[in-house]
Amino acid sequence: MRNADKMLSFPKLAKDDCFTFGCNQCGVCCRNRDDILLTPLDLYKIAKHFGKSTDEILVEYCTVHEGEVSKLPCILIKPLEYRKTCPFLGKHGCEIHSAKPAVCALFPLGWMTNTETKELTYFVQPINCGNKRQTQTVQEWLGEFSMIEEEAFNILWHEKIMELVAIIKNKTQCLKCGDIIESTYTHDYRKCSCGALAVDGGLDYIRRTFSDPSICKELSEHEYECGDKNFDLKEGDST
Repeated sequence: MRNADKMLSFPKLAKDDCFTFGCNQCGVCCRNRDDILLTPLDLYKIAKHFGKSTDEILVEYCTVHEGEVSKLPCILIKPLEYRKTCPFLGKHGCEIHSAKPAVCALFPLGWMTNTETKELTYFVQPINCGNKRQTQTVQEWLGEFSMIEEEAFNILWHEKIMELVAIIKNKTQCLKCGDIIESTYTHDYRKCSCGALAVDGGLDYIRRTFSDPSICKELSEHEYECGDKNFDLKEGDST
């Protein structure tokens, strides 16, 4: 949740907007990374690239964690111990360049799904690599790895995930003033008394607004629907 709110603070880009970045193939974006999240499509493409099953790729290259908000399994690339380097980084760069995950193909761009409009929002991540000699539109950058075609899949995948998760309580605590604030209906925007933290979304979506993520203690509760079983989950539960 904190990462999502941090991304919301970045300037948004439309597809015809330009940004300046040129890759120097330095490999910086492939090191100190334990946050490369794979979609089912990413997993399929990597498995096809190596001629292996998705189960083999999961065991050899991935770790599985519980999603902070969705409470669903999240698949991440398992970095090597040395400098947390991506296992697919070779001597001559990315060894799965043609099948690289969406997160990597987009870099330095990022995207997230707007829970209200069901559209993808693009932004430029703060980075310390690359050069300033190349300028392109978001549309041109997406076209290089056929990411435009993947938009519909990612929107649908996000919708399916959210269908499995029902928000029971949209609540958080400001560790600066101690206030506990709760949003109970859509666009029910509430601020703590010191103004450092705000909550919004009610039971439709969860949104936090803050300048310092460390002041936010998550108290939301969710119900995860799996087949004919329901599980009540509070933030921090490992169930």
